[in-house]
Amino acid sequence: MGSIIAISDFCKEVEDIVKTQREKSYMDAILHVCEKHGIEPESVAKSLTKPIKERLKSEAQRMNMIRSKSPNKLPI
Repeated sequence: MGSIIAISDFCKEVEDIVKTQREKSYMDAILHVCEKHGIEPESVAKSLTKPIKERLKSEAQRMNMIRSKSPNKLPI
């Protein structure tokens, strides 16, 4: 059973991890905080803040995990 944590605290903890540990992605940070508190990632997905969702989507597009709506861009 996971510990109880407010979603605002969860999101702040994710943001803090990404800011202090620059090599960690948002995806890694979310999974880390979920594991730390014994929370299933699926249970927090809908509650994440809009900025975190947008950054997570951007990361997934860069890693080709999801398709981008815009055509592929050349890294120039």
